Amino acid sequence: MISVTIKSIDMQVLVQKIGDVAKIKQAEQSNANNRQQDFIMQISQDTQKYSKTVHQALAAEKKFVHEREERKDKSRYKGKKKENNNIVDSKKEDEINSDKGNNIDIKI
Repeated sequence: MISVTIKSIDMQVLVQKIGDVAKIKQAEQSNANNRQQDFIMQISQDTQKYSKTVHQALAAEKKFVHEREERKDKSRYKGKKKENNNIVDSKKEDEINSDKGNNIDIKI
């Protein structure tokens, strides 16, 4: 261990400056804490803003999905309607065609 001797006049100057240094360090620490609090507040505000933006986008997307499902349902209904019409038409053709084959046409 190294021992250093300090003169009394130097010690008086150092003691006075210790208070000044402590005040400066206190101000720096306080300033850093204030910046950190501001940063936390900014992150919190951004998080709330982005979460609302996401919810709004999800609502719009939900509407888009709902509209797309409605279009699919309409197209399915049209397809079923066409199938039902085709079934009715084929039954009519079967009735008409059922008479065919019962008679033999002979041409001379």
